[in-house]
Amino acid sequence: MGQCYYNETIGFFYNNSGKELSSHWRPKDVVVVALGLTVSVLVLLTNLLVIAAIASNRRFHQPIYYLLGNLAAADLF
Repeated sequence: MGQCYYNETIGFFYNNSGKELSSHWRPKDVVVVALGLTVSVLVLLTNLLVIAAIASNRRFHQPIYYLLGNLAAADLF
C-alpha cells in the first residue's frame, strides 16, 4: 500500500495536482468572490422577503403559498 498523507495541509495536495496555490489574491479572484457574495446576499434577501410576505399577508395563507414558503426556507438552508 501507499503512504498515508492524513496530516498534510490542503496546499500540499493542491500543489501536487499540478496547479499552483498562490498566497495573494489576483484581481480575477477578487471579482469572483465579490460577485459570489453579491448573488448570495441577493438570494438570501429575496428568500426572506418571500417568507415574510407569506407570513404577514392573509391572502397568501393557502397550501400553494405554504409550498412556496417551504421552498424559500429550504433555499435558505
